[in-house]
Amino acid sequence: MKYRLTENVIEYEGRILFQIQAVKNFQADQWYIQAGELGGYVESERNLSQQGSCWLMKRSKVMDNASVSGNAYVSGSSVISGNAQVFDNAQIVGSSKVTDNAKVYGNAFIMNCEIVGDDAQVFEFAVIAKAVSVVGSAKIYGNAEIESFAKVGGECEIFDHALIKNQANVSGKTRIFGKATIQDDVHIWDNAVICDATIREKAKISGNARVIGNVIDICGSVALSDDAFIQSQSDFIYIENFGLFETELIIFNTEDGFKFRYAGKAFNAEQFIVSSHKAIEEYQFFIDVIKQSKQKEKIMSVTNIGMHTLLQYPKSCVTHFYKTDQNIRIKFELNSYKMEYEAEHCINEMKLNIESLEKLLSLIKNRGV
Repeated sequence: MKYRLTENVIEYEGRILFQIQAVKNFQADQWYIQAGELGGYVESERNLSQQGSCWLMKRSKVMDNASVSGNAYVSGSSVISGNAQVFDNAQIVGSSKVTDNAKVYGNAFIMNCEIVGDDAQVFEFAVIAKAVSVVGSAKIYGNAEIESFAKVGGECEIFDHALIKNQANVSGKTRIFGKATIQDDVHIWDNAVICDATIREKAKISGNARVIGNVIDICGSVALSDDAFIQSQSDFIYIENFGLFETELIIFNTEDGFKFRYAGKAFNAEQFIVSSHKAIEEYQFFIDVIKQSKQKEKIMSVTNIGMHTLLQYPKSCVTHFYKTDQNIRIKFELNSYKMEYEAEHCINEMKLNIESLEKLLSLIKNRGV
């Protein structure tokens, strides 16, 4: 027996907690605990093992069915509750919270963070610090570090020397390992796999995307998803505003060849180019009809043709073709989104865009060789 429950009690979140007092001298982490020294608060002796050198410093609390055992150490105003387990040589410091069925063990170090979830685990030499939230069934281990307001959840695994920081959000069944660095407002989810690469700024990685390689730096607003397979910086190209609709374009590698991601959707690269040529033909057909009309003002409105069909918009998109005294114009309309062009300019612009896509595709295919 190394401690006893004193008559010093407090009420905390509806529980009556008893302050502990050492009854013998022993070493607890870097602290030498002397007989008679007061420690933290427990609801009962089940919360702190009488075996080993585990200890609670004065303001820390353990309650419910939670347990601290082995050589674990809890300090500051940290609270361990629910069915949480803290054991081995784990350290919980600052104003940390470990609850639900979470486990912290091995040589893990937690400072000023929340570990909450059905099966959240932090172990081996993992470090979690500075207002990080770990939830769900996430597992952090190896020499992984998570810090500075990052959020980790779902069933993700973060291990080896991976570093997650600066408000990054990782969830789903993602796996981040090697010497990967995830930082800033990055969001990674679904089944994404990141190894060694650096992902930063506002980048998003999702789907079954795999980014593997220590020379890879993905930044800006790049969004990789679907079955992207990135092994080098030459495996993708990102353009912020591309084409008539001035939206982002990403060309990326997969195991089945290159794909385009445009207007939030992924397409086989070659098929996208073929379909783009078809879209031009459709527009040109209606332009020619308007040209041949003898009416001074002729308007034709067509639903779901050209790029609208190619981009698979979920709602009806209307393309208006009309003649003015000066020229023929095209107006695209999707809900409140409207864009209007002189017809010849529109067609020429689309042809140039397709030519650019073909050159970019050729470039990305050849530069990695």
